[in-house]
Amino acid sequence: MFIDPIGIEVDVEGNAVTFTFASPISILTAVVSQTSGDHVVWQIIAEEFQPISEQGWEVSSSRVWPAEEAPPQIVELLQATARRTQKELDVRGPRKPLTRMLRCGQAPPGYRSEVPFAGFQPGSYNAIIFAEQGHATATFEITAVA
Repeated sequence: MFIDPIGIEVDVEGNAVTFTFASPISILTAVVSQTSGDHVVWQIIAEEFQPISEQGWEVSSSRVWPAEEAPPQIVELLQATARRTQKELDVRGPRKPLTRMLRCGQAPPGYRSEVPFAGFQPGSYNAIIFAEQGHATATFEITAVA
């Protein structure tokens, strides 16, 4: 089922961070970054996704708006994509195994680390997890490093 946003709980025990999802999801990518400066401290992606390069340069194109400021055609495109994704999930099921938990720094089988985990420093962090069923976001604090 396509649920957006997906419910998420964050368990912080010292320097260990575990994300638990309200329902099982099939993760596509996960990114954890510092809140200040947006420095990425860990990122995983499903192995089947490969970067596209053009003459040695990676190609990426995106635009971000606050939801209430997005153009109507973009909102409709996103809603149509969500409906299509739900139909695909209903017919073929998820491409990746379902999981209810992800531990920061431990890439599950079938994923690769785009940014290897080097540990946390005290501070505030953001996490965003994209799944076939939608996305989850969370903010958490690391108060001490073990």
